[in-house]
Amino acid sequence: MTERPTKLSRAVSNTWKKIVPNFNPRWVAPRWVAQSEMSDALIRARTLQVHRDTPVTVRPDVLFIHVPKAAGTSVFTLLSEHIGMTKHIRFAKLAGQPDDKLAQMKKVSFGHLTLDSLFELGVLSNTQLESAFSFGFVRNPYARAVSLFAYLRRQRAIPNLWSFDSFLKAIAREKPEAGLWNVIGLSQAAPMVQWMRPRTWHEPTLTLKFEDLEGSLRELSAHLPIPPQLPHLNLSRRAPQPVAVSPSGLNFIREFYEEDFAAFDYSLDLPEGLFALKK
Repeated sequence: MTERPTKLSRAVSNTWKKIVPNFNPRWVAPRWVAQSEMSDALIRARTLQVHRDTPVTVRPDVLFIHVPKAAGTSVFTLLSEHIGMTKHIRFAKLAGQPDDKLAQMKKVSFGHLTLDSLFELGVLSNTQLESAFSFGFVRNPYARAVSLFAYLRRQRAIPNLWSFDSFLKAIAREKPEAGLWNVIGLSQAAPMVQWMRPRTWHEPTLTLKFEDLEGSLRELSAHLPIPPQLPHLNLSRRAPQPVAVSPSGLNFIREFYEEDFAAFDYSLDLPEGLFALKK
């Protein structure tokens, strides 16, 4: 059954606004809000694609897949400086480019948009996806969840008063998905397989690991003219103390990111020093 706002939910929202400065209603929004925004994004993109004189098509040689909180911003900065990579995170802006500009987009990142969604829209073809050099970084799901929690609190995308367990409950409530949007709600918390294990084509040329940045960059520099040094511009600096989490919170991480643990060969064992388990 689809949820809809009620007098009670509006009253709760208004109460929060009095208690929490800069209150964002998305903090307590039900899943249907995110679903509605995702549907609107798809409709706008499809409308632009259909009514354009010629559909938007990009034929890249190099594709960087930016999984949230896996060194993506720092890696993109390196790629931008050394190979001239460009980033395109809004389809409306992409659709406004003339065909000759689109043809020049050879080294690109589409931010947190999934390549599956761009393929389904006709922006990328299966042939281009298979022939391009494509790559992205993944990260231990436990550490990635903690890093995203810290990052979103700093950005005021979630309340600063939330505990890590509160954040995990919000993910459970929203069930975030990646797609034809850079960020909607908690979409950055979607499982990494939604970016790195596509449905519409084989898979990226390289899947690199955040935990071995030095080795990963050496491997990447064998394919691209970049130095094996990374400017850590957007890596969330976790406080030295472990993050408090309940047993149910840990179980949720294992269940929600089950495919990530399996696909990228991460152990279900807890990383040393990352968590303080609540009793």
